[in-house]
Amino acid sequence: IIMYNDIINQSTAEDSHKIKIIDMRGPSAFAPHVDGSDTPSSSPIIPLGEELLHNVTLLLNTHESQLRTTSYMLKSSKRKKENLDAEATEMLERQKGISQRIGKMQMTLVVIDQAEKLVSKTPSMDALRPSTLEVSTDTLQKLIMDLYSNFTKEERLSLKFEKTLIPSIVKPFFHQFTSALEPLRTELSWMSHLSSGISKLCAAVGSDDEAYALREVIFVHCIVPWIQESLSSTKWDARRDVELGLRLYEALLTSVEGSFTGTEPEIHIEENEILKETINSAIIQSVVQPKIIRGVSEWKPKAGMKTNLLNPMHQWILPWLPHLKDDTILGTILLEVRRKLKSTISFLSKTEADMSKFVRSCVRILSPWRNLYTDSVIFGLTSESITPRLARSLARIEISFPASGQNWDQIHELFELFGQNLMSVDNFLSLFDGEIMPTWASTLHFSINHGSRDMIEAKAFYLSWKKQLFDSETTGPRSARKTLRSDDIICRYFYSGLEMMRASLESNEELLAKLEPPNPEDCNYRLSLLHRANGKRGSTGFTPSTARGHQVKMKGDRNIASFLDVITDFTRHHDIEFHPKTGSNSTKDGKPVFLFGGHPVYFDKNVLFTLRGGSWQPISLEHLAQMC
Repeated sequence: IIMYNDIINQSTAEDSHKIKIIDMRGPSAFAPHVDGSDTPSSSPIIPLGEELLHNVTLLLNTHESQLRTTSYMLKSSKRKKENLDAEATEMLERQKGISQRIGKMQMTLVVIDQAEKLVSKTPSMDALRPSTLEVSTDTLQKLIMDLYSNFTKEERLSLKFEKTLIPSIVKPFFHQFTSALEPLRTELSWMSHLSSGISKLCAAVGSDDEAYALREVIFVHCIVPWIQESLSSTKWDARRDVELGLRLYEALLTSVEGSFTGTEPEIHIEENEILKETINSAIIQSVVQPKIIRGVSEWKPKAGMKTNLLNPMHQWILPWLPHLKDDTILGTILLEVRRKLKSTISFLSKTEADMSKFVRSCVRILSPWRNLYTDSVIFGLTSESITPRLARSLARIEISFPASGQNWDQIHELFELFGQNLMSVDNFLSLFDGEIMPTWASTLHFSINHGSRDMIEAKAFYLSWKKQLFDSETTGPRSARKTLRSDDIICRYFYSGLEMMRASLESNEELLAKLEPPNPEDCNYRLSLLHRANGKRGSTGFTPSTARGHQVKMKGDRNIASFLDVITDFTRHHDIEFHPKTGSNSTKDGKPVFLFGGHPVYFDKNVLFTLRGGSWQPISLEHLAQMC
């Protein structure tokens, strides 16, 4: 028998090969001595029950731990088995999906091959008939329908159908139709056939969103570049071929409207507007607008047949106006057009000697632009370029007595110019009371005072002019006769005419002498315009022209012209523009500043001064005229 203590002592002594021993005696074997020392006795007495309880507990704990370990291993193995089964199933599904995708891609290759064959068999549009186009479109529709039905929507998104696959099929198809055809020379009925074909293709896809995307691919990548290239070429001139380009562009927009109609009207309208904006950017903003701007810059007025201009600007710019969406570019075009309109009127003034033809030509040139410019712009053009010549012509108008031989053409042309809202009210009235009415009043006064004194003829003369100026109606946005009836100065002229006839009937020579009107040569529209602007009115009942505002002296019954009248008459005879300066620097030491052919002038005590080298210096009329 080997004592347990001997085994313990032996294992302790052998440091190189220690033996691991489990003490089965229980905790009492290591109980401390009674004296308090920690060294156990060599042979402690351990109760049998305690030792057995300790051994049984140790064995139970050991087996319980083994059972837990075994249970954990079992569950872990089960989970691993389940994961492996799931992975195997997933691999099988993936393998199946890959096989299906391979089949779909093979089917896609077949569709692409069939599409290529369709393209190769389809003739170009110049040799194509509508029936052939419909058959080809139906075939392509079936191919696209098979292609879309072969893939789910998610697969189509992942494969980027609208960006890669679909363009590779439809672009060659439509390119074959358009390659040998010039869109500007083809019949626009083809656009409706293309629109019908595109509608069929869009109906072949799965949803409205994809249909709109397919339509955009066809238009943006196929049709629009075809038209854009044609309009960008030198074959299309924006000034000469405006009708061809406009009809083609509007036919394109019409084909967009009829190409596809979705199930929701609001979305359909929105998608159409988006596509139209894209087309507008690609064609109008990128091609048409630059050509229009260049055309306006290069355009020069040239005389055509009779009184017409060759290819006036409004004929090739205004038709595009509804499609010019960029306000900045439109403003640039209108600014250049305004400059060209001024040069056009100047050209007409130099080339058209007949006053009536000149006015009618100006009306034809300005009327189309009336609603695009403000009153100040249009009135400024007429006041600067038309009114001076018209005033010179009206100043030479022959007032016929009796009125049966009167020529009313110039009066009616002035009415038309005003009625078309091309002349300001002040200019219109100033032309009458500065150029026409003084001659009219002088003619009536002379006929009554020095002529036959035939009151019947005088009455007919008066009523004839009253009817022409007051009674008849005129066409246009404004009524010229209503404007004349509302002006107190014009009405004073007619009232003075009645007073002349009354004085003649009553043989009142003194009153008739007082009613003698001013000399027509002392009157002009610029003076009348100046007095109207200053709110001044004449005291004689005739016109502000009799109250010059610059020392009009009366000597007996004769009018002595002021220095302003002398300058006005001088500029009229030398065809030099002369009018008051407006805005800043319109006075010098309280005296009004005028523009003499563009040179600022003022006068003091019958001495004329002009601005030269930063200072005001005296100058003669002849020298100033040479400077102009």
